[in-house]
Amino acid sequence: MLSGLRMTRLRRIFITHLHGDHCLGVVPVMSNLMSGAGGTDRTDLRLELYGLSGLRELIRMTLKLTKSQLNGKYAVHELLHPGETPYSCAQEDLHGNELPGRDIYCGDDGFWRAFEKSDGFDIDAGPIQHRVNSLGYVFREPPQTSRLEISQIMDPINRNKEALAKIGFSPPFKVIDHILSIRQPYTLPDGYVIDPPSVLPGRKLVILGDTHDPWAMKDLAMDASVLVHEATNAYIPPNLLRSGRSSGPPNEEATRAKAISRGHSTPGMAGEFAKAINAQRLILNHFSARFQPADSSPNYAWSSNGRNSRHQHGRGRSGDDDKSRMIREIERQATAGWLESSDPSKWPTAVAAWDFLSIDIKEHEARDNMNAEISDLREQRN
Repeated sequence: MLSGLRMTRLRRIFITHLHGDHCLGVVPVMSNLMSGAGGTDRTDLRLELYGLSGLRELIRMTLKLTKSQLNGKYAVHELLHPGETPYSCAQEDLHGNELPGRDIYCGDDGFWRAFEKSDGFDIDAGPIQHRVNSLGYVFREPPQTSRLEISQIMDPINRNKEALAKIGFSPPFKVIDHILSIRQPYTLPDGYVIDPPSVLPGRKLVILGDTHDPWAMKDLAMDASVLVHEATNAYIPPNLLRSGRSSGPPNEEATRAKAISRGHSTPGMAGEFAKAINAQRLILNHFSARFQPADSSPNYAWSSNGRNSRHQHGRGRSGDDDKSRMIREIERQATAGWLESSDPSKWPTAVAAWDFLSIDIKEHEARDNMNAEISDLREQRN
């Protein structure tokens, strides 16, 4: 696969809403993953799917009408609002390859908090505004305590071993257990201060479905390592284009009004939400067809350590054609809404996603390293 991911590793799929461009591809993915060409005798659970009410019926009917043969089992878990009647998981209603799924009702606050755990991440969901019910998902990694560098504190502890013994730390390295238990700086008898290990924040990925108003998700999305936000409509000033012509509404205000009327967002709206939640990175997606770049030059993985581990097949952004200029303007507008400065020489900037974009965020990252990482991505693309 061009994405570099193995299909056999896929275990969970999260659907944001039931518009066709966001859900009709799920059965072809299931057919590839659970191909029945070699037999249909497997009985293990191979895939779990999550989405709003109706996802079960959509998958059942599509499998039935296309007469798809699957090998193994799948389950559909529906995220429900109060008063919603779930689609049945009675045995007589299940597809032949389907296991009963969970009916997951939101809490009193309207959110689905920690409704699933996967690979050490807690998964939340919340409602966002679109023309139909739509979801945003939050993947949260718990914080982790850094290691205490024993080699750096051995000499001070040995230097104070007699005094430490007098106050109950014998052998003297028992003081380390004490420091780890109180998690506060500890002053040795001679005045040397040992700091406890720092707590590193976990990674947090926020992916929003189509929306013109994600603000109900603000608190749930705070301090995102990565925010993925749509930017369907954008005003492109004609003077930026070689052709000197720009289709669509005549200014940014009219473009914003058009986007909202259709349940979508502009780059500036995405930037405003990224700023409000203190997002560390902003990835834009779901662009109008007229913004898609024309060329097919290779791009690189976005690596947190700045190394280009492999080429990514995608669509280039560095050309001087009108479509490439549009993409750069979309990034500029989002960055202007997100950060204090829209100067492209100051990092980070918003990034307009391309097919198979790869983002590698190292575990429990230090927040002060992020600007350099986004700068690396810009250098790779240009």
